Amino acid sequence: MPKKKGTPGGNPNPVQTPAFIACQHKAQDGFQGKLSKRPLSVMVPVEIDAAVRSLPQKAAWLRRVITEAAKRELIDRGVQS
Repeated sequence: MPKKKGTPGGNPNPVQTPAFIACQHKAQDGFQGKLSKRPLSVMVPVEIDAAVRSLPQKAAWLRRVITEAAKRELIDRGVQS
């Protein structure tokens, strides 16, 4: 039976078993640092979308390219908002 709207719910004491943790997605590139909780999202031209989506490890490639460009164009220049 579904809970009524506005009532508290969910498991107050969730447990992540070792089997559950082992099944979680790992970074494709072996990235070990802390990632933002909110993903970036942007629409690109169709041909760029097709090229990026054809990559075997697109998330790892996008992370590397965005990080390199941000360091070069924003952080190293001191342009932060």
